[in-house]
Order: sequence, then C-alpha cells, then structure tokens
Amino acid sequence: KVTKKADKWISTIDPVKCKGCGMCSSACPAIAIDVPLSPNENVIKEIGKLSEVSRDYKPNILILHCNWAKVAPKELAEAIDNANLKFINITCSGRLHATFILEAFKNGYDGVMVFTCPKEECHFEGGPKHAKPLIDMLKLLLEESGLEPERLEMVLGSNIEPDKYYKALTEMVKKLNEIGYSKLRSLMEVDS
Repeated sequence: KVTKKADKWISTIDPVKCKGCGMCSSACPAIAIDVPLSPNENVIKEIGKLSEVSRDYKPNILILHCNWAKVAPKELAEAIDNANLKFINITCSGRLHATFILEAFKNGYDGVMVFTCPKEECHFEGGPKHAKPLIDMLKLLLEESGLEPERLEMVLGSNIEPDKYYKALTEMVKKLNEIGYSKLRSLMEVDS
C-alpha cells in the first residue's frame, strides 16, 4: 500500500496481508519496496561477500535457491568438485530481483543458476511464473552486453526429482568449461 510520510508518498508492506514471498519487492521497478526479513541490501552484500574470484581453473557459479526447493547445498558442493559453488537461499523464486543476478556477474561469477520448485509445488503460488520472464529478459541483456546467455539458467526442480538440480548444475559446469570464464571475471582478476 502507499502511505504518506514526511510529505512523501512511499510504498509500504501491510504486515497483516504479507505472505513473506518477496514478489512485491522484485516487481517494484523503483526498488521502493523491500522485504523486512531479507532486505535486498543483505542479499546483495551476501553476493559480494561470497564472490571471492577463485584463481583456480574452475568456474565460479552462484546458485540462488528457493527456500522451499529441496536443495542440499553441501551435498551438491561435494558431488560437483570441478566448480566453485556458492549458495544463497531466497524466500521464493518470485523474490528474485534483477539486481541480484547482475551483481553476481559484476562480482566475477562465471554463471548463475536459479533453483526453484515447479509452479504446482510453489509454496507462495506464483514464484516460478514470476521469475521466468525475468530470467528470459536477463538472458537477452547478457547477450546484448557480450556475455553468453547460457551463463544464466533457471531450473524447475521437484521434491520427487531431487537429482534434477545435480544434472542441471553438471550441465552448466560443462557449458562454462566450454565457453570459458566470464569477461567480467577477467576484469576482477586484473583489479585485485
């Protein structure tokens, strides 16, 4: 809802109606709405904190995963040892904000994966439906910017198919090894 504070109109979240999904925050073009329990600033700081560009020959991949998707970060990291994997839990894939993904590439990640549940299993009803157009738009933006769109993927996993995330991640690692490091990663290594 919109309220007036100190002669300014601002967007606020009605705590009685809020489900906690974060879709309002990601949909707001002015970034005027934020999620009190997981502010955008905290997610962006976490991306920056985790973005130490590895000097080894493994791709750096950020995985943003829905809180309700059955993802086992520790097990995936152990099973896929030919990549540097960094996991960040978000409340829902509908909470996904373009800034999170762009910040990851700016910080030198070679790829970004979004793990989400299928729409029929979405806890908040609409997360994957909300996230898919954003991912598609960002893939076009990456391509226009000279980065391969394959560096960004969204995976609809399922509680009955827990290995779907592993298979998708294995495929991304293979693709990233073929196309090489992100051009932005090279810039990060020169600056440091």
